[in-house]
Amino acid sequence: MIDFFQGLKNFKESQSGYTTVELLIAMQLSFLVIGLAYTSYEFSQQVFKKWKQKSQLESHLAVCSKTLSTSLWQINQVIYSDQKNLWVIKTTGDTLQINLTEGIYINKNHLHLEPFTLVEGQIEYLVETLENEGFISVHSEFHPGTFTYLKAIQITLLLNFQDQEYSLQIVSRVTNCESAI
Repeated sequence: MIDFFQGLKNFKESQSGYTTVELLIAMQLSFLVIGLAYTSYEFSQQVFKKWKQKSQLESHLAVCSKTLSTSLWQINQVIYSDQKNLWVIKTTGDTLQINLTEGIYINKNHLHLEPFTLVEGQIEYLVETLENEGFISVHSEFHPGTFTYLKAIQITLLLNFQDQEYSLQIVSRVTNCESAI
């Protein structure tokens, strides 16, 4: 029996292992590495979400810009115009009405801007004067005889999304356009 206890004592002395302190330090280092990895993962997720949201916003703005730019092509005659409304006849004979009073309406169809809301919209006209004084910018209603030809139309939109404002300007050059007013 003595040999059994002697063998057990020799077995315990011959075993090499980690102490409790060494195990605690190893666990702390493991938790630190796992915590850093998780923090890095969360940070990259937040950056990706912000990038994705910005990309979607830019996509919505691009669609709005493309829609308005395409609508402004081939203007032949201006029937009515002021700071919030434009009514023209295109070279194809079709009429085009743009209204910026309580949203963006193209031929009475609402141009949806979700997730944006329209804060303000303005139409500006670049015209050549009859007196050959060059070009002037007109913000209000056209009056007959104040210009020879319309050269460009600029639509400026101030849009809001989550208390942040975005400005969008669409400029379309116009050729061979005369006033029908």
